[in-house]
Amino acid sequence: MNPAKGEVSSVTELLGEAADGSVDEIVVRNDLADTPTFRLSPGQALTGVGGAIIRFVPGHDGVEVSSDNRVEGLELRTGL
Repeated sequence: MNPAKGEVSSVTELLGEAADGSVDEIVVRNDLADTPTFRLSPGQALTGVGGAIIRFVPGHDGVEVSSDNRVEGLELRTGL
């Protein structure tokens, strides 16, 4: 079986792919702003291309990992 890859360019797409446990890799294609906290499902990878940045809503924790996750190629920014 081929791993499922979801390419996202909006916060709505990101949240949907993160909630879909059948997606193995989420690829962020551009900068995302005002992102709420979200959790990666077990085994999911979150990857950025082209220097992508995810900016989280101030007061939110950012990305939550569960088990066997990988985050790479992204800048993650949380507010105070």
